Amino acid sequence: TRKNQLTGLANQSVLQENIKNSKDDNNISCMVLEIDHFDVIANEFGDAFADELLIQTSQVLQNLTTRNVSLYHIHSARFALLINYPTPNQDVHLAKTIKSLFESLKIEHKEVAVSIHFLIAIVREKSKTFTHANMTIREIKNSSKSDYKIYQHDKKKDEGQKNNIYWAKRLSELINEDKIIVYYQPIVDNFSEDIVKYECLVRAVDGDKIVSPYFFLPAAKSKGILKNITKIVIDKSFQTFQHNDYDFSINITEQDLSENYLVDFLLFKAKQYNIDPKRVFLEVLENINAEDSYDANDQFEALRARGFGLAIDDFGAEASNLSRLLTLKADLLKIDGQFIKNLDSDLNSVKIVETIVLLAQKMDVKTVAEFVHNEEIYNIVKKLGVDFSQGYYFSPPLPQVASQKLKETAK
Repeated sequence: TRKNQLTGLANQSVLQENIKNSKDDNNISCMVLEIDHFDVIANEFGDAFADELLIQTSQVLQNLTTRNVSLYHIHSARFALLINYPTPNQDVHLAKTIKSLFESLKIEHKEVAVSIHFLIAIVREKSKTFTHANMTIREIKNSSKSDYKIYQHDKKKDEGQKNNIYWAKRLSELINEDKIIVYYQPIVDNFSEDIVKYECLVRAVDGDKIVSPYFFLPAAKSKGILKNITKIVIDKSFQTFQHNDYDFSINITEQDLSENYLVDFLLFKAKQYNIDPKRVFLEVLENINAEDSYDANDQFEALRARGFGLAIDDFGAEASNLSRLLTLKADLLKIDGQFIKNLDSDLNSVKIVETIVLLAQKMDVKTVAEFVHNEEIYNIVKKLGVDFSQGYYFSPPLPQVASQKLKETAK
């Protein structure tokens, strides 16, 4: 069939043919219109009401067709307008008209009236029209900036997607080959000037390259194997720190909590490597809130009861941090690097760090300054009363744990 059975409009197959048969790549614009939260409307009022809403919506949209604008019903909640040889910004003007029209219009059926809100993707090229439209609508949903958006080719996004595809295939191989490794970055006591802790940071060995987690963790998250990587980091870190007395921290994610394995696994590894849980700090990532799902608060309480410490990473970067501080009962606050790296030139950063330190002291929580990259920053951090420092001034992350004092390491 070439028509939508409900509205009688030409369907996606016809639209695809018309786009393909367009003679000029640069003189076409396809506008894909998705009714926002259509599934909610259907659930609230039933399929009969949803069908009537689509019929009435199609009738209103048909009034907007002109000599060079044709209308299609391409999916349950999606319509499309194809503009051949559009005038300059005709598609944008049409999107604004649709937005204005439906804001003042209510679709009525059996004494129920609802407003229609469209998400509109504008694609001005023939190639991969629907792929680009889908991508653009996802971007609109993830942003509150506008109801419509013109698709624009983004090389960085393409590279990111290629990177994710590569790592989605490669990660399992590297895990099996034992190519997921741990690097260690020292944390210095600002008063004794000794290295007293380390942060354990995951890396991947891909050929002759040491790869940052920035490149492969998104793929690990998508594949649902973050847990596997965290377990490797825990095992290798515990194995390393059985040979010294340093405290150390390990990053955990929301996915780790959702799997509900941390308490048992950490206790097993602590026993296996004879590590006192009091030496181990778990850095909470990804805006995890103890009041969220996965019984996170119960897991945090269980970890604390067994001696493990909790650290809030990137403190000050997100609005949720104060509530996290209250519910997590953290032992450490790692002050976000954006406030540390410009302490020598930004008075507001100084004020923010000063406030965080005062808050932490009131709550009997220790503080760590991240991104300490030179002596001047380090001296300011010490002056502000921060307890510990971490950054390239002392050492980059390294594949082994050092044993030097600060005065030997920072040279």
